[in-house]
Amino acid sequence: MPISPIPWTILSGTALANPFTITNVTVTVPWILACPSWRSITHLQIAASGVWRQEGDSTGDCEADGRQGASVPIEQLAVTDCPPGALIGKLGGSSASLGPASGTTPNPAPLLAEGKAFAIGSFCTIALPTGCIGPLYVAFNGLKLPVRVNSLTVTIKGAPSGT
Repeated sequence: MPISPIPWTILSGTALANPFTITNVTVTVPWILACPSWRSITHLQIAASGVWRQEGDSTGDCEADGRQGASVPIEQLAVTDCPPGALIGKLGGSSASLGPASGTTPNPAPLLAEGKAFAIGSFCTIALPTGCIGPLYVAFNGLKLPVRVNSLTVTIKGAPSGT
């Protein structure tokens, strides 16, 4: 039986450009809105590149996969199994929230819960929780604000349901 390719589609019509790009900006908010919403998508494929650094710190330049060997206290990392400075994301919730958007956890809890940070790095594919319509936020793992972004490009594709 032949394997048919997944029909990944760049998510468009979301009021933000895709790929999402920012250059020469100082970020002072916990989360950056990368994609506000989608419909009838079961998986996201996210590709990212760029260079950023925590202002006033010796951590140095970080790229999408983080800065290997950088020393950051574990309690400062939103995703503990991901290097400092790596690009991370979260689904749903608020741009100011660091935790889940609602006080209740669905039963059974999804693998990727609303508001829970996950690693993006330079490339990731994630299965969306049932009924998830967005948004997708991005941030920089373990870096204190402000973060100086020389460049950041994020391309977001979706796989439609039934594929």
